[in-house]
Amino acid sequence: MPATDVPAPSAAATEARPRPAGGLPYERDVPWFADRRAFRIIVALLLLNALAVTSITWGPLVARAWQEWLAARKGAEQQARADAAKAAADAAKAAADAAGRVKARDAQLAGLKFAMVPGQVVYTEDFVEAARLARDGGVRYSAVPRSGNASYLSSAPLPHLPVAWDGSAELRAVTATLPSVNNFTPGARRPATVFLHERRTPSGAVRLVWVEVVANVELSSGSDDGVSYVTAESERLLVTRALEPATADRGARRLFQHELKVAQPSDRRVRVAAEGRRSKPGQDPILNPGDGLRLMAGAPDPADPARLTVPYELDGEAGTLSIRLGDDDRVRVDPDRGTTSVAQFNETSAWETWLPYATPATRPATRPASRPAGRGRRPG
Repeated sequence: MPATDVPAPSAAATEARPRPAGGLPYERDVPWFADRRAFRIIVALLLLNALAVTSITWGPLVARAWQEWLAARKGAEQQARADAAKAAADAAKAAADAAGRVKARDAQLAGLKFAMVPGQVVYTEDFVEAARLARDGGVRYSAVPRSGNASYLSSAPLPHLPVAWDGSAELRAVTATLPSVNNFTPGARRPATVFLHERRTPSGAVRLVWVEVVANVELSSGSDDGVSYVTAESERLLVTRALEPATADRGARRLFQHELKVAQPSDRRVRVAAEGRRSKPGQDPILNPGDGLRLMAGAPDPADPARLTVPYELDGEAGTLSIRLGDDDRVRVDPDRGTTSVAQFNETSAWETWLPYATPATRPATRPASRPAGRGRRPG
């Protein structure tokens, strides 16, 4: 039979077609929201899968970046606290420094007017006087240090060591703010203040002049004519400094330092015979008492504001050391006996040796009128 076109049923006819009462399983209607929920689950699973896969690569990087950020933040906080603490400490130090400068200035203003007791013994090598002053509880004196072989003392007991004045509380309060003596090992020698007072240069500049004696005793042994003995050499140095007093903005400034060694010839040193080695029974163990230097407190010259004097006794004779301040702030020390030998004399310091027993006939020039700056060998 020839093919014939069969017209498709219309939509209305399809809708009108009766359905079976139970319907077929594969034609069951699915709600629209069930399909969307499944889609969401699938998308969520895909995202979790992507997260799990990619976290292997970028996870450690993110964790490290997070740790670094936390460390940087902690470090910044610690640095901020440290900066704040440092600023507070700097402010406290600045305030303490300012207070210290004011205290030093006030102390040195008092030092400009400080008056030593006229005639007070500052340093003595006299055995009896040294022992008495060391026992005196009212004014404190201390024995100077000694160096050399201490076993010498067991065989030849020495007389009392020289003593030096420790200074009053008022004096120590001033000197504690001043530049200390140069070139000495702390504790090796004991300085004692001989003079502290205002002096003025010839042109009128105010200076604080501080004079100290620094001493120790050097022990050695020897023998002569069958007699063994111990020698005690007194090493004494007079140190004079010209200082510009402190202000509220800065501390005291040293302008010049002069060192004068007081020589002690070998025939004028203390010599004590060893026990059992004396030439005669009952012989005085002191073979030579030494020259027994004594220094008294210095005094300003009322007629010359640039000058001061230091009284002394040496080998039983009284004398005076004259100390004068120049317009160049350099200090000149002129003993009234013997001679001085210059080792150095420049713009900031001078080293000289005083030879008290030299005669005028053998006395060299005390000091050239103008000496170029230089550093010579320091006197032993």
